[in-house]
Amino acid sequence: MDIVSVDAQCEGATPRRLESIQALRGLATIAVLADHIALEIHRHSAELPDSRITALGAGRAGVDVFFVISGFAMVYIAAAHFGSPTESRRFILKRLARVVPVYWFYTTLMLAAVLFLPSLLRHTRITLPYTLASYLFFPFPQPGTAQTSPLLELGWTLNYEVYFYLLFALAMLLPRRAGFSLLAAWFVAAVVAGCFIDRPPAVEYWTRPIILDFLAGIGIGLAFRKGMRISRVAALTVAAAGVIWLVGVTHLGGDKSRIPASGIPAPLFVIAATLKRGERRRTVPGLPWRFLLLLGDASYSLYLSHMFVVRAATAATPARAFALPYLPFYYLVVIAAAVAVALLSYRVIELPIKAKLERRLVSRNPARRGIRRPDHPLQEHQDIPCASNHVASPHNPIFGENSS
Repeated sequence: MDIVSVDAQCEGATPRRLESIQALRGLATIAVLADHIALEIHRHSAELPDSRITALGAGRAGVDVFFVISGFAMVYIAAAHFGSPTESRRFILKRLARVVPVYWFYTTLMLAAVLFLPSLLRHTRITLPYTLASYLFFPFPQPGTAQTSPLLELGWTLNYEVYFYLLFALAMLLPRRAGFSLLAAWFVAAVVAGCFIDRPPAVEYWTRPIILDFLAGIGIGLAFRKGMRISRVAALTVAAAGVIWLVGVTHLGGDKSRIPASGIPAPLFVIAATLKRGERRRTVPGLPWRFLLLLGDASYSLYLSHMFVVRAATAATPARAFALPYLPFYYLVVIAAAVAVALLSYRVIELPIKAKLERRLVSRNPARRGIRRPDHPLQEHQDIPCASNHVASPHNPIFGENSS
């Protein structure tokens, strides 16, 4: 069955989240948080070598997982709406409404910290062009360093995300096959060209191999929409292979090694989370699973806010607390504090802003009032005949509560 026709039949269906991938997003965010705590400890304690506290390289892999999920999610929510300028415009507006306000909030918070609390920060030099570039998701050299990172350093990933959204929106102006072909050709050609030509910082930034993560996610998303599924044993094998690969090559460093070090295991994790055949869901999901889903919901707020907590904890902690006997307790306390701040941010800042902007977008497009679509990147329709002839229902879900 053609995917477009399936989606066309399902405009009014009730959406359900793809919970396994949502849980994976939560795990990836915790991996990034733990890695950043480790790096902060390393900067303040010579007793624990960097290679030892970041032995699994989980933080770097977590970012790659984010990008693969983004590629998958954009295919999932928009593959049926190519060839339409109206849908392309709607897509980019909703993506920007989702990303920009919360990012600007934390960028402004970082700007305030640079101006009023510089002792807590490593880099405090700013210029007007650099600050504007930070707000506009444009790669710009950090004053006084060789790094190309924004004012809120974690925003380097958002520079890539917004770049991907813009390219995807442009591809949506074309028929679906042509649009996806153009995206694939663009990403591959950009990476190849980046290996051989001298280019300014922004162009160098957008030709790094990490952009291939988005392409991997697109491929997985297309496979998912065509009904491709693997068994539970195969999914567990794929996930285990990703872990073994990640641990085995984590000693490789630098951007040139990103594909072998974390760019290969990240798609494996997403394949295991998305293409596993659905099973009967639990009547009541367990507390750990519900907590992972909550982390997935709040993952954007957690990603943007956690370094404020980590830096504050570092500044407030005596040097002796970074000794080995105290590290497990320190990790737990900082992770718990970061998660608490993120959940507060999610409930108080992210959700209200998102709801208000989406209401405004709908009010400007009367033709779409009352229509529900899987705009959440981790939602799917219930009671839809799928390409594999399965029906996504509470008793035969494509993804269920226990499909991690």
